Amino acid sequence: MPLKNLALACTFIKKYLALKRTFLLFILTFLFISGCVGKDDETTRQDQLNKSTIKDPAAKPCIPSGDQDSINNALTGPGSVAVLCKNAVFELTNSVVFSHEHQKIYTEGLPQDDSRALLKIVDEHLIVAVNALYQQGAQLKHVIIDGGRSRLGRTKKGEGALLQFGGFADSGYLVRGQVVEFVKAYEPRGWSTLVIDGSQDALDVGCSEALISNNEFGPAGHSDDGTWADGISLA
Repeated sequence: MPLKNLALACTFIKKYLALKRTFLLFILTFLFISGCVGKDDETTRQDQLNKSTIKDPAAKPCIPSGDQDSINNALTGPGSVAVLCKNAVFELTNSVVFSHEHQKIYTEGLPQDDSRALLKIVDEHLIVAVNALYQQGAQLKHVIIDGGRSRLGRTKKGEGALLQFGGFADSGYLVRGQVVEFVKAYEPRGWSTLVIDGSQDALDVGCSEALISNNEFGPAGHSDDGTWADGISLA
């Protein structure tokens, strides 16, 4: 082979090998970067998973079984929340009271079955299990209320409601946004299971914008002897 052709062939081979090395270097760099990114993505996903399973140390534990004081003591100021444990039983000798606006009471995990916390009237003089009168934004959700009529009897005059919400206009209070949801309530000792008292007047005070949904009320007395009670009363 002539020396000129041999030199050209050598030059071609050198360029080919250099190009091949460059291509291989590119492939290796790409694979390395991809591996690092994939590892970072996996680490990020694992970190997110770990964070999702770690409980907030500032979160309050649910309230186990007790009485009305166990719940009322958690309602310490505006916006405070009483989270009740599943299957907890609270024996009431006095009313559970919403004491400030925008307070909430509900069962942990928001169940809709019989694992909801039970509030049970046990005192023969008690009629109102939960009192949220005049407290704007009060929310009662995912609980069961036993009014005790079958055990303690109906009040002589049938006064009072098992759940008392709303607020009269002549009180001067503005009561908006109260919520009762996924509550099972039965056997009221008074004339109604749930009362939403009051309505707005010309001065824009009173009760409005209440939400009552997905509840189960009753049984509520007997119609044959005239001792029945309302399910929901708008008074």
